[in-house]
Parts: sequence; structure tokens; C-alpha cells
Amino acid sequence: MSEGGKRLIRIEIQPRAQMDITATLAFTEERWGRRQRAAYRALINGALKDLRRFPDMGKPRDEIFDGCRTLVVGSHLILYHVPDQRVVVVRVLHTSQDPKELIALRHSFA
Repeated sequence: MSEGGKRLIRIEIQPRAQMDITATLAFTEERWGRRQRAAYRALINGALKDLRRFPDMGKPRDEIFDGCRTLVVGSHLILYHVPDQRVVVVRVLHTSQDPKELIALRHSFA
């Protein structure tokens, strides 16, 4: 699979990250309405698409867990790592949350 000549790698969204996204979108709709939910969903989906092409675009954050990278998307932080030619999204947290709460996850997610 390619887009513009660059090979795309696979995205894997772990269950906890999917729950984060679902909760974020539900809150967004409750607080600001359907249009804003759709806009925020498009923003998140766009960031995930970008990660397929440029998996190293996020900031390295090994203090959270080995191999962790983070990408700011709107008011949220996507926490992911890149094992074996795939992007594994571990969490999607609001920027007001401390991602170091995941310090217990300092092991391989592969």
C-alpha cells in the first residue's frame, strides 16, 4: 500500500486508546455539539493517517515507556511506539493529564 510513492505502515489502536478516543468524542459532542465532534474526529483521523506515512514524527518520550513517542493533536496527546513496521497507539490523553501515569507500562508492547 502506498500513497504518493511512500509505503504506508499499519496502524494498531490498542483497546485502551480506542476507549480514550470514544470518550473524547462523546465528551466533545456533549459539550460542543455534533459538528465539533466530527471536526475533532477528522483531526484525530488525520493525525493517525500522517503517522502511517511519518511514524517518527512524534517526540521521543522514553521516560514514559521505552520507545514511546507522543504527538499533540488538538488538546490531546497520542502516545504510541513503532515496533516491526507498525504504529501501535497505546493511549490518547488530554494534554492536562500526566502521561507519566503510564510509567507502569515501561515494558515492550510488541
